[in-house]
Amino acid sequence: MQHYVQKCALIFTISNINDFFSCLYIHTAMAYFENEYLVKLPVNYSSKAKLIENEAIIHVEFIHIHPFREGNGRASLVFANLICERAGFKAINFENFRRNYYEKYIEALNSGDNKDYMPMIKIIEGLM
Repeated sequence: MQHYVQKCALIFTISNINDFFSCLYIHTAMAYFENEYLVKLPVNYSSKAKLIENEAIIHVEFIHIHPFREGNGRASLVFANLICERAGFKAINFENFRRNYYEKYIEALNSGDNKDYMPMIKIIEGLM
């Protein structure tokens, strides 16, 4: 029971910290996301470190927009693997993601509010 209460408290905290875009602004936010981040992604990467940095930024910024009612996290994970595979890198292994990284993941998203992507970079490094 205590574990369930802790999870509910974590979810409540998350919902209070992360204010997502109103549906009225999602189109504008996605257009900004595309122009500011997506079109600048290289097809080829000279280093895995730069790929991971871009993955972290793209992931955090997409999740902050939260364009779908459900499935934003799953969509961003698919998106991350598409970027990896397009660049010729192996897909990220998300098999143990929830068990090993979920609480740190929430903290990394919150750090991204201030454009601090290092916590998300560390998580992606651990998954690759």
